[in-house]
Amino acid sequence: VKKVKITTIFKYLLLSIIIIVIGIISYYFIMMGLNSFSSKSVSYTGKSNVDYKVYLFKNNFFEQPYLEKDKTYISSLIDYIDIDFNYNLSFDNMVYGSYTYYVNGTIAAKKPQSETGSSYWSKTYTLKGPETINYDKDKGFSFDTNVKVDYQKYNELLKDFKKEYGLSFDGIFKVELVIKSVNETDILSDDIVVESFSQLNIPLTQQAIDLSIDLSNNDDNKTVVEKVRIRDFTHTMFTIIGILLLIVDVFLIYILFRAVRLIYIRQSQYYKKLKKILTTYDSIIVNVSNYPDLSDLNVIEVNSFSELVDAHSEVRMPINYYEFVHNYKSEFILIGQGIAWVYTLINHEYETFVGTKRKIKNSRKDN
Repeated sequence: VKKVKITTIFKYLLLSIIIIVIGIISYYFIMMGLNSFSSKSVSYTGKSNVDYKVYLFKNNFFEQPYLEKDKTYISSLIDYIDIDFNYNLSFDNMVYGSYTYYVNGTIAAKKPQSETGSSYWSKTYTLKGPETINYDKDKGFSFDTNVKVDYQKYNELLKDFKKEYGLSFDGIFKVELVIKSVNETDILSDDIVVESFSQLNIPLTQQAIDLSIDLSNNDDNKTVVEKVRIRDFTHTMFTIIGILLLIVDVFLIYILFRAVRLIYIRQSQYYKKLKKILTTYDSIIVNVSNYPDLSDLNVIEVNSFSELVDAHSEVRMPINYYEFVHNYKSEFILIGQGIAWVYTLINHEYETFVGTKRKIKNSRKDN
């Protein structure tokens, strides 16, 4: 008996190992099929440049009508500032799409030495645009645009603001080129949206005789990476095999569960006692598929099967065996001389659930 038990344990242990191995293989096959990606990328470089000339009023000192950039200027001599913006966006692959640009000018009376750059007053003007241009199958685009800023117009405006309110502030006129492009490529599924700007800060002042112009822009150099799922035959087969192995694994788990449950049931006192009765008294026991009608008989409940055997020796009739609920409740009925002797065998180990108890108690009434 011990040898059989050891063999059975080894068999179920081996089955458990097989289930674990198949589960791991199934998991990796499914992951290999579903989580296989290739990377596609497009790189681009955006570069902006600003050039300007400061045109002067006619005067007795400067022979040229304008001064080049990066000089020091006398504010009272400035007529207007001629600004040339250039922007170039280039890709490493063919693209197509559109871009929109415009130029704004913002005048501001900034608080002196303010870390947050807050202003007493500011106002934005549209100097140019917006303008939208489409382009097709190229490695990018490039454009130039020009604006002229009437320096004295905005300078006088801040003078009036200062006179009226008597405030001390730093005057500035910010000229900004804003570009937004939507670029499509055959390589990536999503559009590449690029936003850029170029900025020129022109100080406005009433008292200062020096005028310096600050230039800033934001050059871009980026790579857009997109992961694409691989859907070839090999990875599809990985997924299918993984799912099939998973189904096999679930079936083996079901078999193992049934086997372990059967072992547990066979270890119960109910199963052992029922098996002993059926084996020992097989010659006098008859299995019945329908519960006998006891309505016209005097029913006597006996406490042990041996009492039923004693009654059988007098009546000489077969003992009927009927199982109400598999592995839960069985009854043995001996009928003779208007009397029905009944022995009930119940599996008390399974009476932990209310529903099970109710089913066992009410089973004879239902039959």
